[in-house]
Amino acid sequence: MDGSRPADNEPGLADAAESLLAAGCFHCGEALPPQQTVLLPIKGQTQSFCCAGCAAAASWIESAGLGAYYRMRDAEAGPKVVDETAEVALFERSALIERLARPGPAGQLELGVRIEGMQCAACSWLVQRVAQELPLEIDQLDGLSGRAVLRFARGATAPAELARRLARLGYRLLPRAGVDDQQAKLKQRRKRLLRLAVAGLGAMQAMMFAWPLYGFEGGDMPLAVRDFFRWVGLAVTAPVVAYAAWPFFAGALQELRLRRPGMDLPIALAIALAFGGSVVATLLGSQAVYFESVAMFVFFLLLGRTIESGLRERVAARMAGLAEQLPAAVRRLVGESQETVGLLELNV
Repeated sequence: MDGSRPADNEPGLADAAESLLAAGCFHCGEALPPQQTVLLPIKGQTQSFCCAGCAAAASWIESAGLGAYYRMRDAEAGPKVVDETAEVALFERSALIERLARPGPAGQLELGVRIEGMQCAACSWLVQRVAQELPLEIDQLDGLSGRAVLRFARGATAPAELARRLARLGYRLLPRAGVDDQQAKLKQRRKRLLRLAVAGLGAMQAMMFAWPLYGFEGGDMPLAVRDFFRWVGLAVTAPVVAYAAWPFFAGALQELRLRRPGMDLPIALAIALAFGGSVVATLLGSQAVYFESVAMFVFFLLLGRTIESGLRERVAARMAGLAEQLPAAVRRLVGESQETVGLLELNV
């Protein structure tokens, strides 16, 4: 009886070991090495890790009170711990950081960064919580692209420390050339669409009230009715000229200031002359008014510019994506030694 017990338990132990190896690393999800698995208690339960780095990352997350990350994440596991040397070396080069950053509020610097290894909303939450422990601000964090903006004091070491801590958690923090202000872009896009909507609505209404005037010849329509349609056409076209067409007037003024006439100047003159002439004709009771033509002219011009702006943004996004495929850090030979420098610091 005693000799049979170990034989009965061996299949169960083998199955448990196989299931443990098949589960993968608790932190990164990589396969567990059979002879080098690291065990660590997390929340009273023993978890398996593929290496000491993942075990240390999980231990730090738990000790920092961020254990909710493992419950919130959508993916199977978090990113694997990465080598922090190159990323930290980049952020420690103050000349490179000041070259890539732009001046921010209160004398701070704003630096665009890209965070590799983010997989779900829990990753964004974890990155933000880690950043809150350092004297810097992280803004405009996009969980899909990993792009964000860091704000910190000039000469601060917080970005390098953030890169070091994120690397220990399996994320790579890389600087980007330029800062994409997504909120400003979104605001501009909404303003363009609003101007287009005002112009479109005004054009439809102006055409509707101008249509009865097309058949007015030789006094077939009472003058009071004719004047009514004209005044209504003026009322619906005025917002189109004053608000929707403002980019053309602003561009024309800029061209006059620079003494370099462009396309906005003739467009603004055409809109001003057509609308002004129609207003004078309405006041004097003359024959011809062109309110519907002005509104439609502005609408189609704005439609073309909106399409052009959308294509420009799409091309710019693709170019930025291609630029991000380039390595942020490279190793440069200096005599017999090597140093890690940013790609922009190389002179070819």
